[in-house]
Amino acid sequence: MNLSILDELQPIAEELQRHMSSHVLEHLAKEKGFVQRKSKYQAQELVALCVWLRQQVFL
Repeated sequence: MNLSILDELQPIAEELQRHMSSHVLEHLAKEKGFVQRKSKYQAQELVALCVWLRQQVFL
């Protein structure tokens, strides 16, 4: 992604962070099957890496 797209997405990411607590993220991750068991890493940490820290995840 180029810098202008990332700059446009930043306000959206900030609003998501403001409205979605860690409890909501954990519940959503379990509901959707992303999290099936407890581990030392939580769904909110993955979201932080992908969205708020602007890291790209390649699968």
